[in-house]
Amino acid sequence: MLEDMECCGVKEFHGMSGTPKDVLMNISGDKYHRYDEEEFAYVVFTDLARRTLGDRLSKYITNHNLGTMYNIRTRKNPNSGNKIKMWIWSLNNSKLKTWWYKHGGKKLSKSDFW
Repeated sequence: MLEDMECCGVKEFHGMSGTPKDVLMNISGDKYHRYDEEEFAYVVFTDLARRTLGDRLSKYITNHNLGTMYNIRTRKNPNSGNKIKMWIWSLNNSKLKTWWYKHGGKKLSKSDFW
């Protein structure tokens, strides 16, 4: 699920599960499934350092030329004690949109809401 941040050009993705494709369908669905397509430049996401989904998602995004990934080094979360990693994804919006439709994404129209 994508969440707003103070800056309208950045979204935070949380609730990461499944495969990298599942995660990207979720993110691009939040972005492109709406009739009033939302624009933003970056997505931030985190994962436990011992899990691999964040790493696999970062590689998938890079391998499919869906944008540029910035991997932030592992740090200890002072609240939980867990080691976490963070990624910042600079979206290539045109390639992500093409990827979304290629993988079965559908855009809603205003009439779907009324």
